[in-house]
Amino acid sequence: MASVSSADQEDLKPSGPSGNGDFVLPGFIELRPDGVYVDAGKLASADDFLRAVDRVFNGGHFFGGLDYPLFQRLLYGTGPAPAAGPLRLASAIRDFPPARRALYKGVKIAGGEAAYMFEPVTLESAAAGSEAQVSPGKASLDVDEFIADLWTKGVRFGIDVAAVQAAIREGRCERVVVARGMQPTPGEDAGVKEQAAELHRDNAPRRLPDGRVDLGQFKNRFPQIRKGTMLLKKIPRELGKAGRTVAGERVEPPVPKDFDLASLAGEGTLIESRDGCEYIVAAMDGFLNLDTATNRVAITEKVINREGVSARTTGNLVLTGDEYEDFGEVQEGRVVEGKSLTFHANVFGKVLSTGGAIVLDKNLVGGAALNRDGSIAIAGLASNALVQTAHGALHLKRAENSVLIGDRVEVEWASNCTILAEEAEIQVSEGCTIAGKRIHVGTGDARNGEETLVSILLPDCSGIDHAQEKQRKHIAECEELMAGLKSGIEHLMSEPEVHKYFIIAGKIHHKEITLTPEQQGHWHQMCVHLGPTLKRIAQGREDIKALEGEIVAAQERIATLEAERAKTATVMECRVDSIQGDVAVRTLTIPLDAPPLSHLPPRELKLRLRASETGSHRLFAGSTGVFSWQPE
Repeated sequence: MASVSSADQEDLKPSGPSGNGDFVLPGFIELRPDGVYVDAGKLASADDFLRAVDRVFNGGHFFGGLDYPLFQRLLYGTGPAPAAGPLRLASAIRDFPPARRALYKGVKIAGGEAAYMFEPVTLESAAAGSEAQVSPGKASLDVDEFIADLWTKGVRFGIDVAAVQAAIREGRCERVVVARGMQPTPGEDAGVKEQAAELHRDNAPRRLPDGRVDLGQFKNRFPQIRKGTMLLKKIPRELGKAGRTVAGERVEPPVPKDFDLASLAGEGTLIESRDGCEYIVAAMDGFLNLDTATNRVAITEKVINREGVSARTTGNLVLTGDEYEDFGEVQEGRVVEGKSLTFHANVFGKVLSTGGAIVLDKNLVGGAALNRDGSIAIAGLASNALVQTAHGALHLKRAENSVLIGDRVEVEWASNCTILAEEAEIQVSEGCTIAGKRIHVGTGDARNGEETLVSILLPDCSGIDHAQEKQRKHIAECEELMAGLKSGIEHLMSEPEVHKYFIIAGKIHHKEITLTPEQQGHWHQMCVHLGPTLKRIAQGREDIKALEGEIVAAQERIATLEAERAKTATVMECRVDSIQGDVAVRTLTIPLDAPPLSHLPPRELKLRLRASETGSHRLFAGSTGVFSWQPE
């Protein structure tokens, strides 16, 4: 260990202990002929160096020729990392006598800064040989002394050495900010980074197979995701860097926010760790669903849309998934085509399903709901709408001025509607046109002067009878022709020479005999001689086979027609439990070969069912009472 004396202002040399006033330097500080060195490798902590500096400054000494950036680095870890091995901190450790210390005035610390009032200074010294006489002399401050003095006054960090040197050199008389604290550097909150391009929808216009562009559809509104696709990567939070006050006190930065990645993982996803990072990964094939309400990313078997369908949000939709759910409105003029469609808001456009159910939680206004194979349910009001399923049932709470077509139609309240169904169940009908085979109306009434008209559809089977009779006649004609052909063949076969030919031909075919060369010549002559007769027999057999096919086909057509007749043989009935206004009931015979009523345009359908035409028979007309009918 080195010993340092505080006897005078001369440079302290590593000459060992010098008696009274000496202090011992720690082992990591070494005095060399060319300066003061610090071995950072021997520092147990920065506090050890701080205590050593404090002993030097408070012991009446200072570091001459101080490397201030290195000084700050060793104390507080600021600035670039020091090189390995002993580092030159200063040129020497010098005395700081009271007379010199008195030159330095107080410092003002406020607002994270330290300010010092620079002004001329004088140093008083005693005349030689006389303690009574004192003569003042001009003096100047020293930057290294200034640093030591500020230390004892509580300023230990962020001294602006250049500003202090300039103020001393220029002899300015002004207040100068001589030290500034360091604000803490904020950290970075934890975040996520997108890992898949499919997370972004493509709202470019869709290009059709023929090369044309459909401005009404977007290219990829609902991205499909494959199982195993990495969706989001968690970016860990980064802690900030601590600041310092001018007193050297540590100022901690705010703690960055963190989150659990699992809080973002919704249905159909899982959390995986790869290369030390956390990812949200698709656990199944499906459609991307970003739920802004719960802030979760999910992969679902069905498409979920929360923005509705409009020219701005989605354009027209043609969906490939098996299920679609929408929480927004479908605007007028927009079309949604898919399978198993559910809408939680009002629909003003057209929704088309190729199968499954169509479910509307609210209203269908001025639009259409069409299902090729499945049911349709509307919990609100259907107004000025077309609701039709080719195979399935309709379930509506209220309907007005609408056309309802299905295998079975159930409506709680219907006003001025056209209803066509195999089976209709209407609780309240006001001015409706209803047609079907099994019809039940709870309460029937008129609306705006228009009666409720019920048409019981009866099949016209006369066409089936005529068609079946035509096929039976054709069968009889075929059988008569077959009998004549068989008789002719039998006559030809009875001729001795022909009979002999077929016996020999059979034996040759079954290899029962082998002809000699001479016999082969005779056999050839016989074949040539009987050729025309044999051709007539072969042709007759082909004609018989063709007629047999005609008979089978005619029999199949008869069976098909009979099956059609059986379909019409369903139970037919009509009941109106309470008649409270004008109600009329009639039967209406529909030819089986006529175009289906469901294929008529909505306006034509109502006109057809309201028209007085041949084939109709009125069963009831009145404004009170009840009605019940079944065919005899």
